[in-house]
Amino acid sequence: MIGARVATGALTGAFAEYCVVPAAGLTLIPAHADFAQGAAFPSAYLTAHVSLVHAGHLQVGEWVLVLGAAGGVGLAAVDLATRLGAHVIAAASSAEKRAKITQAFPNAHVIDSGAPFRDVVRDLSGGGVNVVYDPVGGDAFDQSLSCLAFAGRLLVVGFASGRIPTLPVNRALIKNLSILGVRAGEYSRRFPEKRCESWNLLSRAWSENGLRPYVDSEWALGDWRQAVERVVSRACVGRVIVRP
Repeated sequence: MIGARVATGALTGAFAEYCVVPAAGLTLIPAHADFAQGAAFPSAYLTAHVSLVHAGHLQVGEWVLVLGAAGGVGLAAVDLATRLGAHVIAAASSAEKRAKITQAFPNAHVIDSGAPFRDVVRDLSGGGVNVVYDPVGGDAFDQSLSCLAFAGRLLVVGFASGRIPTLPVNRALIKNLSILGVRAGEYSRRFPEKRCESWNLLSRAWSENGLRPYVDSEWALGDWRQAVERVVSRACVGRVIVRP
């Protein structure tokens, strides 16, 4: 429909006043959401859904530890896991970030990822979580191995910490763990029908106000360098938006 407010994603070309994208990749922005939330929604929530549902097979009542929970994909995972009926432990590195997560998701257990958290996670979950959602890597990955219950699933989503960790495979053997790499974009290209399924479910939930994209800040197109620096410095909570 000409004139409709829509959201989409693009690998390249989105830092511009105009761009061309396939119509099949568009979703309507609900009346209750603005354009900034529309820009925050597609990639973050698609990553979270492919990871938690298609790769992690998260079930109602299970425990999930979300690392980097203040980031764009982290907050989307907290939001989606909560909607799916899981018990969520959200880990973030600063008091400011943890306060904002608590404000947005009061039912989540929010913990400090800058301190040893294995015992905290195991105490909260009654022995260990079923799923770890990890866009951070590094030391957080190392600790998260000890947070998993028997037959737990660890979702490798990214390496925001800058260090790609290594896995002592004997620990995976002893606890029957599954380590699953998740590239949502590649998954969507290989399995377009699954992408369509995810997108339809997410769009419906968003239109019903069941999901809440979180916008950290908005920047003019000419200030894109400052916007990127805010992301790279890991100062943001949620998505940083560049407006044309």
